[in-house]
Amino acid sequence: MNANRRLCAMTTTLVLTAPVVAFTATPASGAAPAGPPGSGAGESAQVVLDWERISLQTVYPATPIPTGVPALGFTSVAMHQAVTKSMDMDDSSETAAVARAAHDVLVHYFPTSSDTLDDHLADSLAAVLDPEERARGEFLGAAAANEMLASRVGDGYGDPDVHYTLPPAVGIWPFTESLVLPCSG
Repeated sequence: MNANRRLCAMTTTLVLTAPVVAFTATPASGAAPAGPPGSGAGESAQVVLDWERISLQTVYPATPIPTGVPALGFTSVAMHQAVTKSMDMDDSSETAAVARAAHDVLVHYFPTSSDTLDDHLADSLAAVLDPEERARGEFLGAAAANEMLASRVGDGYGDPDVHYTLPPAVGIWPFTESLVLPCSG
């Protein structure tokens, strides 16, 4: 049952992040990406998929489903904002922007995973050959993460005093441990 819940959560996350992957994989002109090695123009969208996988590995099993879903969403939105800002610049690395944004959001919510996340970040950044593009991308990624985290201040996420208290009714989701997810068959 737990494996089915994880599969459902992973599928949902991939569906929600598919536009980010498509957006970063397809240049506006429709032509194949071009540019000198190390330039942002030839970067792969694989970094988004890599960091989505890292997000899932970090969030689960640290939090139960559906408690961790918002953290996955926060991470995805920060990556989207980072790549969008980076693509607006000619001399910025989308890889560095995405990796830094995801890393910073995940470290904020899961500080005990910071060592592992730091290693993943170093691996992602090692793929960016141009140090100036890497630095600009990291700056934009950090800014996107900070913007996302600032927008969440005071939202009650993770606060044990916040309870779901709506009375049962049609259209009101009741949390139960024995919940069977629609995609669990």
